Amino acid sequence: MRTGRALLVTMLFCTAGWSGCGRNDPAVETPAVSVAQETPARNELSDRQKAAIELIGAAGGEMELDADGLPVRIDLASDRVFADETLVGAALEFPDLKGLRLALSSVPDATLAELASLANLGELYLQDAAIDDARLADILRAMPNLRRLTLRRLNGMTDQALDAVVACDQMEVLALIEMNRITGAGLDRLAGCLKLRSLDLRNCGGLSPEDLKRLSAVKVLEEVKFGGPAIHDGLAEVIVGLPKVQSVTVEDAEISPAFVDKLASHAATAERIRTLAFARCYGVTDDALRSLGEFPSLESLSLRDILVTGSFLTGLNHEGSNPLPLKTLIAANAFLNDEAVASLPEVAPNLVRLDLRGNVGLSEGSRQVLQKLKNLKELTLP
Repeated sequence: MRTGRALLVTMLFCTAGWSGCGRNDPAVETPAVSVAQETPARNELSDRQKAAIELIGAAGGEMELDADGLPVRIDLASDRVFADETLVGAALEFPDLKGLRLALSSVPDATLAELASLANLGELYLQDAAIDDARLADILRAMPNLRRLTLRRLNGMTDQALDAVVACDQMEVLALIEMNRITGAGLDRLAGCLKLRSLDLRNCGGLSPEDLKRLSAVKVLEEVKFGGPAIHDGLAEVIVGLPKVQSVTVEDAEISPAFVDKLASHAATAERIRTLAFARCYGVTDDALRSLGEFPSLESLSLRDILVTGSFLTGLNHEGSNPLPLKTLIAANAFLNDEAVASLPEVAPNLVRLDLRGNVGLSEGSRQVLQKLKNLKELTLP
């Protein structure tokens, strides 16, 4: 929509990356897009910049543009897009970028070094970069405004690089995904991230729950994400030891009903948790979820590829029980049946968002029952 000479063009890109968690993030929601106010155009695109925008678009990249047509954020890390040297060079044509996502393919070190010219970045996602600790430190040192950083499968990165991360004193959201050379000793360095509120350590093969206990030194964490076969029920002790954490995500882990029971049995922990998300944790069953009634602040529950029938919902629906405070329930690719769905108006009457995709056992009768959820605004059925 044109307003005078102001034009806002927004090409939405992978929201998960701007949240710091990379791909496979559960319960991803698309952000609202604001309309630009009428302002006079300030900058003309150069021919090189016009060519760069065309190249990025042709490659399947996604951009958010400002009123002058200059990219504010560039995403070259979606499922089908990988950035080669030419595409990275195209992104570098825009020195005022605020956000950049790169899943890299055979990009030489000299080109990666030029990322340091993007001094205004607030968000950076790097995947599969052939980069060592020293080069990463050079890049991060040049980005004083960096608040969100995702590093995924950087095989040359070790604990030493975390010193450069800590030096980013505005850092709020950090994701280290599939970073197998990060150790428990490296986590000690994160105590220096004084503003770090969200930390994603999914599938870091060198980290066990015992190592993760070191995170108690990171005082302001509110959100944590863990995953991988090295993660077991001992993770519950880690969560208990993080007194400000309200959101917990666990994926691909070897946890059992004992994990949820441990969280539920610690009153202070159960009271502060507002979000629980599990994906591909096959020890999380209906039995594991029967203690959800002990979480008085739980507003969001996400179950993706979990072996549940929903009997935990019917079990929570008994005389004298309080309804769950849930506003969001995602039970995708599970085995919920009509009986479980029929209990929702009593068990979770305040639901605003409900996602039941992939539950092939549900009938049309479930849709009729869900009409009783008066606050429901977003519904996804199989």
